[in-house]
Amino acid sequence: MSNLFTRLNTTYSGYDLPTVDRNDIVYLSELEENAYEHWIFDSGNSTGLTGRVNNIVLTAQTDAPTYESNALLLNSAVGKGLLTGLADAGTGVITMWAVTRSNGATNSSPQPIFGNYASAGNGILLGSIASGANMGKLLFVRTFTNMAPYTIGDTNVNTWTFTAVSLDLTNKTAKIYITDALKHEVTMVGSYSVGAEFVMGNGYYTNASGAVTHKYGEFGIIKEAYSIAKLAALYNRSKTRMSARGISVT
Repeated sequence: MSNLFTRLNTTYSGYDLPTVDRNDIVYLSELEENAYEHWIFDSGNSTGLTGRVNNIVLTAQTDAPTYESNALLLNSAVGKGLLTGLADAGTGVITMWAVTRSNGATNSSPQPIFGNYASAGNGILLGSIASGANMGKLLFVRTFTNMAPYTIGDTNVNTWTFTAVSLDLTNKTAKIYITDALKHEVTMVGSYSVGAEFVMGNGYYTNASGAVTHKYGEFGIIKEAYSIAKLAALYNRSKTRMSARGISVT
């Protein structure tokens, strides 16, 4: 092993060294290894409910989800979510993200994508409202007065979209990332009211009338409040993961 490395007595100060495109880089792991859990739904069956990092299994509240070859399908009606096993700490930090696509049925109330927000209770909700070709994204964080809801912006219906939410509930900051053109940093006003166990889909929001079907390519939770820069890096890694599975994220 003493001859494994050799030091050459040469130097180069030019600027024409070759560069490696980011898309040509193969990472040792494609997973978010620091996550509480990272679920990828490419198996086309219930084995996708087992997380890839810590083997945490998503548990159906009522109806079992359905599957396509590279996605999981959930109805957005109340009580049809998947329980993550993670309780709401209330004063901590958290980042949640998902790659989703909606069937685009027009509705008048938010259809939960992830969170733990109850109509008559507390918690967090990332949801969407479809209207024509637009899919409006909203974030509720109870009981911050400027987050009831906070309007993120529009994406396109029937389009695979990455959405990430980073919260520091003690320092009252929220960061939201969909693309570089649709990102937000918000100082929340008020105080947080602790919710129930975190859910993928709609666990507790009874006001979600006009349920739709959300397709999920992946979903994950990280016990850290990511910066916008970290959310952007997460977005790029997610795009690469999903592309390898036939999902084109905008």
